[in-house]
Amino acid sequence: VSIALLADDYGIAPGVSRGIRELLAAGRLSGTSCLVLSPHWKDEAPALRDLTAWADVGLHLALTDLSPLGRMPHLAPLGKLPGLGKLIVAAHLGRLRAEEIGQEIDRQLDAFEEAMGRPPDYIDGHQHVQQLPVVREIVLDRLKHRLPPGTALRVCHEPLAAIRRRGIAVL
Repeated sequence: VSIALLADDYGIAPGVSRGIRELLAAGRLSGTSCLVLSPHWKDEAPALRDLTAWADVGLHLALTDLSPLGRMPHLAPLGKLPGLGKLIVAAHLGRLRAEEIGQEIDRQLDAFEEAMGRPPDYIDGHQHVQQLPVVREIVLDRLKHRLPPGTALRVCHEPLAAIRRRGIAVL
């Protein structure tokens, strides 16, 4: 059995990024996903490039709580993405605009590729947004038409009964 241990949120803060790099260099992590919406991303990305020979490096797609990379007049009219609860409701009520979401996903992929010099090894989502209606269809489209074959997608699955029994992060 092979286990991959990945750290989320590379780029969120200098200390977090430094810790992830140290764990990657020590062989304690298999990879990391990068939060390109963070204001620290551009400063932290170069230090990660040397570790990509043996570490998986992915895009940590973000559509909550941060500022998008471009204009999103419907989802982020004031320049800040909504909280997770609002995004979940909008996604399930069919209120997300596919074109707007697709453009932001492309901007985040572009930011990753520009900084790393290559596409991500995988895509996952900050607060699992990659699994929401509309978002997931766009991500699957990008996996099929934009990203190289073999690019992975993180899919989290846990039966509802197990989530309720756990009683933590039920939403």
